[in-house]
Amino acid sequence: MKQVITFKSYPEFYEKEKSGLKCNTVRLFTLSDDREYILQDIMNEEIKKEDVILRIMNSDTGETFEREISDVSKFEVNNVEIYIISWRHEDDEVKA
Repeated sequence: MKQVITFKSYPEFYEKEKSGLKCNTVRLFTLSDDREYILQDIMNEEIKKEDVILRIMNSDTGETFEREISDVSKFEVNNVEIYIISWRHEDDEVKA
């Protein structure tokens, strides 16, 4: 069974993400959050990224779309860990 992680997105970003113009989301976590643990597990290859569905929700309308994660990257700025979660647009034909 696939896990689903959901992130809310501002409407102006949501439309770009849904259309494929922007195929990533950047997140930081300030408190314990199960989503961060799932992303860490993907990066540590304890969970296959194919077993996790990314759901993006429009913060104004509640509309959602889902994508398969293609990459999770993490970097640190001023001791704050920042995650970049990427996906392929559903119309992309290139499969890695």
